[in-house]
Amino acid sequence: LLTEHQRCVNKVCWYPDGRYLLSGSQDMLIKLWDIKDETAITTFTGTAEVRDIQFIDMQSFVAAYGNGSLIQWDVRTNTTEKNIPAHGGPIWTIHCHPDNRSMIASGGRDGFIKVRIPIESSYRA
Repeated sequence: LLTEHQRCVNKVCWYPDGRYLLSGSQDMLIKLWDIKDETAITTFTGTAEVRDIQFIDMQSFVAAYGNGSLIQWDVRTNTTEKNIPAHGGPIWTIHCHPDNRSMIASGGRDGFIKVRIPIESSYRA
């Protein structure tokens, strides 16, 4: 039982090797858990409540926030790689392309579905 979040957990996501788990919460925190030890290894502090999270690769993940931002995080350094205002309101869902995990689709309360590569600031048509 993993219990360190203070508010509702909106999303969990497995690390590609299956040993670790990310959790995103309305407390604006994302935690990287070691499932074997049942401990939080590190905590990432976001800009608003976390709505969704997806691993891009073994070193980074992208998080969707209630303020419309997409943030790409570096797991190794616990730093923001990119903070992109993506929607005009909360982002409800994101998903990585199966063949190109750096291509992210997002859907928001603004009624738009947007496709982007997180390291770029422009949307793809």
